[in-house]
Amino acid sequence: MKKVSTEHLDKIQELNKKQVDIKIALGETQLMQQNVDNRVKELQDSFSEVSKEMQELSEELKEEHGEVQIDVTTGEIVDQPSTNVEKDDDKGDS
Repeated sequence: MKKVSTEHLDKIQELNKKQVDIKIALGETQLMQQNVDNRVKELQDSFSEVSKEMQELSEELKEEHGEVQIDVTTGEIVDQPSTNVEKDDDKGDS
């Protein structure tokens, strides 16, 4: 029976092992990517939920205090300037 040289056999086995190692690494990477995708989805869902809660609280505070700004650090309520006031255009024609 004919055989390839020992050098060729060694090279074939080396390259075959590299292919197997790469396939394993690809599979592991795909699993990691799936975990990352799942985590991203969880975080997006959580963010949406918190945003909805923030909107509901904003509406509640608007009903209670009107159109105001709230300093989230101190809780101070600052009235927003009225948008109905005419602005001075600094042209000196008034």
